[in-house]
Amino acid sequence: MAVITGTGSSETLVGGTGDDRIYGLNGNDTLDGGAGNDLLEGGNGNDVLIGGAGDDSLRGGDGDDVLDGGAGIDSLHGGHGNDTYYIRDLFDHVHDSGGNDTAIVSCSFALIPSFIENVQYVEGAIPLPYWIAALMDDHSSGSFFSSLPGKEKTLRYTFPADPPSYLFSANLVSDGSVDLISGYSQLSATQQRNFLNLLNDIEDIIDINFVRTNNPDQGNTIAIARYDASDGRSRARIPSEFSTGSDIFMHNSAANSSFNPGTRGSYVVVHELGHALGLKHPFEDEPHTLPDSDDLTRWTMMSYNETPNEYKLAFSELDIAALQYLYGPSKKARTGDDTYTYHFDSPNFVWDGGGKDTIDATSSAGAVTIFLEYGRHGFNDFFGKAGRITAPGQFTINFGTEIENLIGSQHSDTLIGNHLQNEIHAGFGADTVEGKEGNDSLFGQSGDDLLDGGPGNDRLHGGRGSNTLIGGEGVDLAVFDQNRGDVTILVTGDRIVVTAGGNPAADSPQASERDTLTSVERLEFKDLNLAFDLDGNAGAALKVLAAFGGSQALDDPALFGQYLNHIDNGMAYDDLLQLAIDTFIESEADGATMVDHYYTTLTGMETPEDVKTYWGGLVDRDELSAVELAAIVADHDLNLANIDFVGLSSTGIEYILA
Repeated sequence: MAVITGTGSSETLVGGTGDDRIYGLNGNDTLDGGAGNDLLEGGNGNDVLIGGAGDDSLRGGDGDDVLDGGAGIDSLHGGHGNDTYYIRDLFDHVHDSGGNDTAIVSCSFALIPSFIENVQYVEGAIPLPYWIAALMDDHSSGSFFSSLPGKEKTLRYTFPADPPSYLFSANLVSDGSVDLISGYSQLSATQQRNFLNLLNDIEDIIDINFVRTNNPDQGNTIAIARYDASDGRSRARIPSEFSTGSDIFMHNSAANSSFNPGTRGSYVVVHELGHALGLKHPFEDEPHTLPDSDDLTRWTMMSYNETPNEYKLAFSELDIAALQYLYGPSKKARTGDDTYTYHFDSPNFVWDGGGKDTIDATSSAGAVTIFLEYGRHGFNDFFGKAGRITAPGQFTINFGTEIENLIGSQHSDTLIGNHLQNEIHAGFGADTVEGKEGNDSLFGQSGDDLLDGGPGNDRLHGGRGSNTLIGGEGVDLAVFDQNRGDVTILVTGDRIVVTAGGNPAADSPQASERDTLTSVERLEFKDLNLAFDLDGNAGAALKVLAAFGGSQALDDPALFGQYLNHIDNGMAYDDLLQLAIDTFIESEADGATMVDHYYTTLTGMETPEDVKTYWGGLVDRDELSAVELAAIVADHDLNLANIDFVGLSSTGIEYILA
């Protein structure tokens, strides 16, 4: 471990690749930790602290400091002054001691503590949804709470009969004027049973395992007991790495005597457990608060606005969403191939634990906007996008939930996929469908639809109507219900226009259907396929076949489809050349035989002896491999001219897949 200490003047101090400790002292310093798990302390002055790769701790001290943790799990403490924090991932844990501070956020869904006065989102970053942020304790920033249970995702619990010793050693026997050890006693058997039922149910909601222990004096342990509260209130501590974290103190009262569902005690114990797991009150820490219409126990058990309807041993929808942001959804429940029906006139909170799942909005009475990405706010056109997620028709997928498939309504929808391999079906109407990342299959129906595959190798089926199909990055395929001869194709640059009705009757309803394709490399018809990616896989496969089989290679769509399929499935270009050598010549053929085959194929003439001797000799002497020679031939101008390589860009290459 290197220790680097400044001189007290303004200077730049740079660490190495190990775990460094760098102290700037006085002056306006720049401290760069580099790789490794570094500790950077700016001291006095306006300092710039750069953590670099690794799990770093940055402490600005006094002055207006800039803190940039870089990659890794970082702790950023600006201290006094007007500090600037660069938040680049969800693992930047922010502390601050005062001043007018700024966070520049380049990652989506980061919790920015309420004590940061100015927040700038850059590079397309999306803020954490209000209904999550309003229940997040400031101390949970940087995934701090979710990191405490470790890779095992285990939280312990215990029912102590006596006050744990750490309450005394840490001087935590009181909360203000309230004595926390007055009447301290173990929960009754009924209370314990109900609390265990609550924990068991939570294990089916969040990805946490609760394990009983007899030792409260350890981190990640919920010690729950009764006490006599002078103010009549139950209490709980937020999670921390210390034994005191997540402890629950239930006030001895008639209401709390059993925690049975239907009694107020069931609401209270759920509320306090919410604190122990990291949730706060929805009315605290502006600007992270809920609107009044959401600040009800109907939506969050962390609210003080309770009704007997919520006297239950269960969290409400917003609590579940917030807890799943912290810990992820349970892997023990909803693990099959599930279908979730969109409800038109009530809010929709979707979460899932695994499997291949579907959102079905077929029965919606109006058009819907639905995102398969978690943390987004969907809605329907009748109720619109409301200011609160709990309003009728609103839709969201909880954090950590992965949904693969989506079925739209019979209206003009906006349907957005995610990073998975999505299958999205639009209904009637003019729909907008975006696949996002992944190899997606997007389907229109009637109506003039927009299908945008996004990155990945996508399959786009516009259906009836005049559709716009955008492939995006990857090798994308547009699917048509007609034979090739029933459409006309016009190619301009990377745009392909396919008009239904090669020779349409005047009264044909399909005569006016026209699909416009952009960045789409392949077309699939009922009888054959066309490849237009001459600068990609199709061009590579074609050049290889033409070099070995001549221009007549174009006359065998099945053979071309075979070679194209090889390279589409990841076969290296050199391996494809070797396959052609083995197929058309012989793997053991001498150089002269190879040269003769290529020359005759490209020119139709007898090979001159000097050509055969020179190039064949290079192969025989291992100065040029058989594959290298084949590559030269495949890229030769004669080979490209023989097959009208440039002209094929406007007609495509026919192929058939077995």
